[in-house]
Amino acid sequence: MSLQFLLTIYLPSVVGYTVLVEEYIPATIADYIYLAKKVGLPFRSLFSALNLMLKLMHLGAPTQVIFLDADADRLKFRWNCRGSLDEKSDYILMQRSTLLSLSKKLSSDEALYVDTSTQTIEETHQLIVNYLMQHDFH
Repeated sequence: MSLQFLLTIYLPSVVGYTVLVEEYIPATIADYIYLAKKVGLPFRSLFSALNLMLKLMHLGAPTQVIFLDADADRLKFRWNCRGSLDEKSDYILMQRSTLLSLSKKLSSDEALYVDTSTQTIEETHQLIVNYLMQHDFH
């Protein structure tokens, strides 16, 4: 993960590029927390891994989190359409609550939350572009 981060995220951001990443460090942290709860691991056992991820996240340029959400039924439908495995309801709830909370806390600016339940891809794209242009992330 560290080498891939350096080559695909850190270096481009250092030279001035805006880098768009899906399922970035907040999602990885949320997944670790979810798995620790599922198997009964104490959170302190995750400290080293989480600390490394947080250092990597703040190594690059400021991080702007865009949280795309939809109601649980819509998410399940979309994941089925793209051929993803069926996700358990508690995992979807974690994605929509723990990940949203982490995203807000780890964003350098206020995280952008977009409920895409009734939006087209084009509408969502335009909303994100407008937001980034207003906040000088271009």
